[in-house]
Amino acid sequence: LNKVFESEYKGGKSYADEEISIEVNKDEGKRVPVMINTNVLYEETGSEIRQVICVLTDLTKLKELEAEVRKAERLATMGLIAGELAHEIKNPLVSVRTLAQLLPDKYEDEEFRNEFMTLALKEIDRIDEMVNKLFNLTLKKEKGEYVKVSLSDLLEEILEDMSMQLSAKRIQIIKKYLSQPNVLADRVELKKAFSNIITNCTEAVDEKGKIYIDIVQKKNMRLPNVVTFKDNGPGFSERSIERAFDAFYTTKHKGSGLGLFVAYRVIRNHDGRIRIGNWERGAMVTVGLPFYSQDHPDKSKKVH
Repeated sequence: LNKVFESEYKGGKSYADEEISIEVNKDEGKRVPVMINTNVLYEETGSEIRQVICVLTDLTKLKELEAEVRKAERLATMGLIAGELAHEIKNPLVSVRTLAQLLPDKYEDEEFRNEFMTLALKEIDRIDEMVNKLFNLTLKKEKGEYVKVSLSDLLEEILEDMSMQLSAKRIQIIKKYLSQPNVLADRVELKKAFSNIITNCTEAVDEKGKIYIDIVQKKNMRLPNVVTFKDNGPGFSERSIERAFDAFYTTKHKGSGLGLFVAYRVIRNHDGRIRIGNWERGAMVTVGLPFYSQDHPDKSKKVH
């Protein structure tokens, strides 16, 4: 709190709905998450500060409730994934079963045997791929370190990594970085989320398509750091808007249906928000992330 008052008196900095953590018991090293709001009262001359009003709101119960909500969401997601996986596995199994039932009668038919082996191996590989993707998705990770991450630098790094993929379709990237904010994030996970969103845009547009990436910082908002991804593809259908964040949902012939699902999970783990919709030229994905704060209580937490 000394830093807060010092910044008010010396630098004139005000705090509005900003989250910090404060130490309440030095012996136990206990820290409590709080929301801070400040206001400065000046002398009648208007040149000297007379008083600084500081209001602290204990967020402990809110954080506990948010943790419970995330836990419930994870359990619901596990049930959804199990149902979707069962459905996806059933389709190739039906094909293999049908061929296996016909095999005794057509075993002497060499063409049928070759067709059976080719299709059976293809469907088994398909099941194996889905199981491996699910395994990697649910694999427990080591604690991800939350560090200061520049959103613009991270996006530039992703675009550099995807340069060959973008060049192959001669896609034009149109950037508008009105702000260059920092966020507290697991850099690897956030990069994965943004990469999946940009990949989704890349696959949606035709050759010589356009992808628009905007960054803006909106003050006095809970999630002021806003990154918007837009493309000039066909846009999302109403059904896709409803199901885009479901595991294994895809409208693409070779899509895994995990790109936006993973992006959603990562953004939520960063206390952010992700929304999808359409604009006048195509699809749009909007990501909102919290302020960067050096006093964030969870600088190192497990990524679920």
